[in-house]
Amino acid sequence: MRLLLPFLFGICLFFACKDSPEPFNPDCTFDYTAPAYNLDTLFPYLDPCGVLTDYTMPERYGYYDACFNPLNNNQIAFVRHDYSTFPVTIELCTFDFCTGNLKVLTNVCFLSPDWGAADWIAFRGKDKQIWMIKPNGDSLTQMTFTNSNHASPQWDDKGEKILFYETFPQYFNHIVMNIEGQRLDTIVGLNTPAVNWDGFNIVTSNRPSSSTIYTNYIYLRNSVGDILKTLETIPVPPDNSLDSTVYSLDIYSNNDLIYWSFPRQINVTNFSGQRGLVAKLTNANWYGRVSVSGDGTKLIVERTDRKRPDQCVVEERFRLYLMEADGSGERRIVFPE
Repeated sequence: MRLLLPFLFGICLFFACKDSPEPFNPDCTFDYTAPAYNLDTLFPYLDPCGVLTDYTMPERYGYYDACFNPLNNNQIAFVRHDYSTFPVTIELCTFDFCTGNLKVLTNVCFLSPDWGAADWIAFRGKDKQIWMIKPNGDSLTQMTFTNSNHASPQWDDKGEKILFYETFPQYFNHIVMNIEGQRLDTIVGLNTPAVNWDGFNIVTSNRPSSSTIYTNYIYLRNSVGDILKTLETIPVPPDNSLDSTVYSLDIYSNNDLIYWSFPRQINVTNFSGQRGLVAKLTNANWYGRVSVSGDGTKLIVERTDRKRPDQCVVEERFRLYLMEADGSGERRIVFPE
């Protein structure tokens, strides 16, 4: 992992070195972590055993979809899968790096938790509805009640409004709702959005399906979904489309920075379209969702670590990693179980 000094120096000059919040004190995020171990082995794109490959999960728990408490880098929320049960038990959890306390909040959760500044955690439930809950596990509240599929809730900077998507066979909308459950706005036609609520700029990724030559784009849009600017144009190589599929987006609003992931790398792009590489993996491991801390100093990312102990056996471990915002100091979170 390396820092692109010229890129970040240019970012600082471009944004006139905007003031950033002071780092949280104490910083406990090095506790309960171990250095990242990155395999150099390249997995073959064509599996030598095909459908006969045995995929195993040696660890009891898989960890996914993590985000920070925006007011405290030492606290995170995430989804935990217990693979020792059948069917798999899925739980929404919080973890405090200073106390070492892992708390299970609810088993209603399915994916996409987001921790708001008003101390609510929103998430998509197993029933495809949007829910929210207090970080101590109290006040579980259902926010949506339609037959549509809902997902990807995102709080505004004050934790007073939330954006989420709602699908039904004949439409695909994003809804803005206040904390009381009132629908304030509907935005049509977004894909994988992240929101800068100051001015309501929306960053989205898109991969048109109508073209025979696939290309990913990252757009800056306004509050009604109109494209203001194309920030990234990412051609997909014909032999390896996975490496050019934008998986997730998150915005650090204070400096208009967009952190986004491919399965094998994390990048940062500013609203002028300047890009820097944050972290990169071989194809033995995959990155998933990436989230930036409230003060913009740290990233938390889900990662799949893979090993092939035998030609026809693949071990997969689903873990969470921390790193500095420049990609340095990547380390695996080791939860006390």
